[in-house]
Amino acid sequence: MTRTEQDRLGTREVPSHAYYGIQTLRAAEKFPMEGTHVHEEIIMAMAGIKKASAQAHLDLGRLPYPIGRCIVKAAEEIIHGEHLEDFILDYIQAGTHDSLNTNMNEVIANRALELMMEDKGNYALINPDHHVNLAQTASGLMSVSYRIAAHHLSHVLIQSTDQLLTTLLTKEKTIDERYTSESTSLTPGTPVWLGRQFGNSARNLLQDMKRLVLASSQLHTVSLDLPLSGSESNGNVEFVERASVHLKNIIKLNIRINKDDGDFSGSNEAFLDLSSAMMQCAMDISKLCGDIRLAAAVISPGGNEGIDLNIGMLSEAGEVLAQIAFQAVGLNHSIRFAADFGMPDRNAMPPILANNLMESMKLLIKGMESFTLTMTEDNEQRIVYR
Repeated sequence: MTRTEQDRLGTREVPSHAYYGIQTLRAAEKFPMEGTHVHEEIIMAMAGIKKASAQAHLDLGRLPYPIGRCIVKAAEEIIHGEHLEDFILDYIQAGTHDSLNTNMNEVIANRALELMMEDKGNYALINPDHHVNLAQTASGLMSVSYRIAAHHLSHVLIQSTDQLLTTLLTKEKTIDERYTSESTSLTPGTPVWLGRQFGNSARNLLQDMKRLVLASSQLHTVSLDLPLSGSESNGNVEFVERASVHLKNIIKLNIRINKDDGDFSGSNEAFLDLSSAMMQCAMDISKLCGDIRLAAAVISPGGNEGIDLNIGMLSEAGEVLAQIAFQAVGLNHSIRFAADFGMPDRNAMPPILANNLMESMKLLIKGMESFTLTMTEDNEQRIVYR
């Protein structure tokens, strides 16, 4: 089943069940790259801004109440993880993800129409551009969305790093309590040596965590640069202030809204700092994984004396975590290339920059959490001397 939609280029058949519309369909056909969709954290951040904007327009009487209410409801559903399958665009797009903004506008408009018991595609009633995108620019929306998504994930990454270093310190203490620090025990790969490496890695991760906290703090300030340029922008100060208040309540993060003219959200500097902090963290993780592999090659797999740690299982988990670390380092390089290559007048590289930043954080989060779980499991096999 399909429905017919029309734009200035003509008509197209759109799947009747789809909330996206004709312009999203054209964009998906124009840029069919990897088939890898945009990270849901970015989608949800965009929906949060759309909701805040609609609420601000309702406050100011710029949206009819029935339309504004349904737009807010549709955006809320996306924030809660619904309709993500309707964001069909690849993460690699031209410009500043203008097409993704269009995708968002159409999904919200069509879902809002459905909530009003109207047919999808009835843009004469709820228009994606005139109602959902009212007083917004794609570049402003995407810049803020990237920062919100990165800020959220960076906090999760910091927590995962803290859990891992705490576990490493606990294991170091356990080993110290069970073994004497004789010089012969400090041979590479022995339990005491491994305990020392756990401690050293924990202290390195503590420094990494401090760098991550500092980099994340640069994402606290967002410039809600949503109004259109020119005279309309000057008349929308109240809109920005109201939208800012609503956005703070929606995203539930400690983010300060910039009221100056400086373009905080358009700068890639904060993203580069966060990426650099992650790269150093990944390199320290790789070193830890190498130490564990050495220990697995030297320490016997069985015996009665030892500590509660399955060195074989931990070595396998370390191999996975090391590969994640390698990938994070590689993604850092692509982020730097994207930031250096971007043209100021078009800001053409943020889609790949934002995707790789999100990908790197999510990989490290999952990898460290899985590795920490492996270290804390109650295992029957113990580390012992040969």
